[in-house]
Amino acid sequence: MVADEVRGLASRTSSATADIQSMIGTLQAGAREAVQVMQRSRDQAQHSVGHAGEAEQSLHGINSRVNEISAMSSQIAAAVEQQSAVSEEINQSIASIRGGSDQHVATGLQSQESASGMARLADGMQELVQQFWGRRRA
Repeated sequence: MVADEVRGLASRTSSATADIQSMIGTLQAGAREAVQVMQRSRDQAQHSVGHAGEAEQSLHGINSRVNEISAMSSQIAAAVEQQSAVSEEINQSIASIRGGSDQHVATGLQSQESASGMARLADGMQELVQQFWGRRRA
């Protein structure tokens, strides 16, 4: 009977050992799978860090370009203000020239009228001189 019990105990020990080995195999397979998943996660994290660095560089570049555009916009606004002031000065100069031109035209018309009057007087004087000489000869 002791031999039967020893055989039963050996059989159960062998069965328990097989169960334990199976459990250890399952645990090892799970551990290997966990290591693979962690390695893939690490690779993806490194890839994401690389993309984040590229995104940061792109954002710095965009920020730099925005600052350049802002500075150019300020320069353009200042140039537009200067052009506006110059345009106003030109308009005032044109108005002044127009006023002077109008005055010159009026003076020219007066000169023309005076010249016409003088021409009439000269014609009248010439007639008088001819009459005077005509009477004197006769």
